[in-house]
Amino acid sequence: AKPTENQLSIANHYFINSNSIFEEYTAARFGNEARFVLNNILQEKDIAIAAGGSTLYYQAFLEGLDDMPPTNKEAIEKVQQLFDNEGLTGLQQTLISADPVYMEKADTQNHRRLMRALEVYFSSGKPFSSFFNQSEKQSHIYKTIKIGLDVPRDILYDKINKRCDEMLADGLLDEVKQLYPHRNLRSMQTVGYSEFFSFLDGEMTLPQAIDKFKQHTRNYAKRQLTWFRKNTEIRWFSPEQFDEIVAYIEQAKNTSM
Repeated sequence: AKPTENQLSIANHYFINSNSIFEEYTAARFGNEARFVLNNILQEKDIAIAAGGSTLYYQAFLEGLDDMPPTNKEAIEKVQQLFDNEGLTGLQQTLISADPVYMEKADTQNHRRLMRALEVYFSSGKPFSSFFNQSEKQSHIYKTIKIGLDVPRDILYDKINKRCDEMLADGLLDEVKQLYPHRNLRSMQTVGYSEFFSFLDGEMTLPQAIDKFKQHTRNYAKRQLTWFRKNTEIRWFSPEQFDEIVAYIEQAKNTSM
């Protein structure tokens, strides 16, 4: 969910309401634009805070990512048919053969990420992972202090359920209804939209859609945690350890710059 107007007024935010749903937006483009913003911030400040979730965008921002080649209609249809016929398992097995390097680091439970990788592979004839490290690595340009916030699973899931309820109370369903004519756009195939599009299509009841919305959000959070826990550079804290986090940042700044 987007930050509230009050949250946006407290500190400068970037990439909020920045793009049209009709616009094709890639992780490589985000990485370039985010580093441009970061460079501007660091001209005036010693520290910039990057917070977020999408693992591919995280990697594109910190390490750089080549622009992906265009995907063709035949490849998109081929991958969609594979998913329709064989599901997530079919995507996983095909990608293990086509691009084992990517599968070692990929979110293997995220079918959209796997489909994207296969679309690139079938369109270009090159593994998806081959486009990751051709650009000069960007991470050495900045000193990056990586911090993870660790919350017990039951508390995390309770917070997610409550946040989903807040989004619904703030008008999520009305937003979905406005976007319904554009439901087939790639940008609309996300958690929080797809469940309620199914409700509007008559495929499930509203309570079922709400349950799916919460379930899929919890599943997404679990996949994110699994991916980030593989990163040994991340130092994990409880959200309540504010003073410890600040001390760790100061120590990391002073010893690593």
